[in-house]
Amino acid sequence: MSDLKRYLLLDEEKISNLLKDADKLGKLNFISGDINYWKQLFTYDEERTALENFMLYRTAGEFGLYIKGADDADITTPALNELKKRLYSLSCVEKVKVGKEIDKNEKDRVFLVCLKDGRTIYLESDTANSLMGDLGYFLRKIIMQIEDIPKGLNWAEATYIKSYNLDENRTNVNYYRPFRNYYFYTFISKLPGALQDEMAIECYSQLEERARVTHLLKNMILVPYGYNSARGYNLRTHKSNRKIQDRIDLTFVDFEEMIDDTMFGDIEMQKRLRNNKCTIDSVKFLLENKEQLFPQIPVYTKEAENTNIMGILERTKIINATLL
Repeated sequence: MSDLKRYLLLDEEKISNLLKDADKLGKLNFISGDINYWKQLFTYDEERTALENFMLYRTAGEFGLYIKGADDADITTPALNELKKRLYSLSCVEKVKVGKEIDKNEKDRVFLVCLKDGRTIYLESDTANSLMGDLGYFLRKIIMQIEDIPKGLNWAEATYIKSYNLDENRTNVNYYRPFRNYYFYTFISKLPGALQDEMAIECYSQLEERARVTHLLKNMILVPYGYNSARGYNLRTHKSNRKIQDRIDLTFVDFEEMIDDTMFGDIEMQKRLRNNKCTIDSVKFLLENKEQLFPQIPVYTKEAENTNIMGILERTKIINATLL
């Protein structure tokens, strides 16, 4: 099984330009101003741990260093080909177009699916079970346990904001994210040796396994047009009002709640996702073909719903079991 991150290509010109930008990679010039250093660092390396590769992937993506600009393994050629193959395995599918096959300006992750009954639906690629949220929770908790955080400072101010001499007053979180991710990478290199209890060590081990399987083909899925970014940001389930946070189980709760609401149609869905290409038909299609298009959906225990280390551990064990 091949990690899809190995197929992401870096853009040397972007690295060069951002090394000259004092608000971007140029902030890290004190580490190295050499393009080749950063290109080698951000290139997938089997000798690293899966968590190190994952955080470097997220760092390069937030800096915008990939040729396609995005930090998404689900737009790599193998991922798109696999999803296209799954669609063609369905007897109801007539034809599938992807990305630039649809329109020269279309996003790489978009699928136009022509059904044999004459209907067309738009879908897009996504990752079923996201890692960043739980990994971020875990790392912040461990950082606050083992790092010296001066009184009056939060963990970010005491660590990467100070270390990389960042402006403390920016209101746009996108300014901080690549530096936070790079700091997470450097911190992960200290683990698991710096961990102080057995539960944290086991959680780290399970997160390492989860990082190994996160970007395998099995974890790639299709969602309605516009749903990818929405479910990872602030989208909540339609009726039960639970924040989805890239969880595949809550994604299906949301799908079913939309379908069950007889007053919710294309207009309401398009307003919700802020585009005119998503339709209720796309949700119905995904639900009807759930077995062929999706991995096993995790079923969480009560403990796995918590955001403490025990909750992250339980949730990660359950997710890993669906992908291994």
